[in-house]
Amino acid sequence: MAKQNKVTYYKDLSPEEERELNLWLRFLLESVENACTQITRWKRNRNGWDLQMFFVAVGCIDEAIVGLGNLGFFAGAEPEFWDVLDKFRRGCTELKLIDLRNNIHRDRLYNRKNKRRRALPEGPIFILGGYNLTTDEYTFSTITINVSDAFALVQTLRSDIGKIFRKKLTKFYKTQEYEKGMIPWTLLHSFETSR
Repeated sequence: MAKQNKVTYYKDLSPEEERELNLWLRFLLESVENACTQITRWKRNRNGWDLQMFFVAVGCIDEAIVGLGNLGFFAGAEPEFWDVLDKFRRGCTELKLIDLRNNIHRDRLYNRKNKRRRALPEGPIFILGGYNLTTDEYTFSTITINVSDAFALVQTLRSDIGKIFRKKLTKFYKTQEYEKGMIPWTLLHSFETSR
């Protein structure tokens, strides 16, 4: 039985696989941009809603990384890109950002019980967290997160992805040949030039 070669170029994928790859990559990059927008808004207004939306965006980034990892053809491709994503996920684990996302989730809130062990009635989501200005920490339930560290983690991810994309674009402009890879050219170009 002949061994199949690993696909390393997105154009060699089936139309369905290419579409799925594009959707996950777009979701990742839009979630990163959304998180950076929330950082800017938080620094300008100090509105708690922006901070909570930042944590939701971080959860979306993590979900997109998991989605990309589930694509068998993409998991081994673009090792430099994966190193950046793995570094981000390790940082999320250290800062307990994923635990926070899981605790904030609406279904978890609805499963809470009162003192008599009766389920709380469904209703609007209560904001059970708060920001401490003196320590620059956000506390939700038993989880405390340093906000500046969380912001730095996302900004580093944004910067590192930008460096990878910029390097690929620079190489293209010098050689006039696109390095075949799993990141589509249009996505590569639009993310890098949107900065």
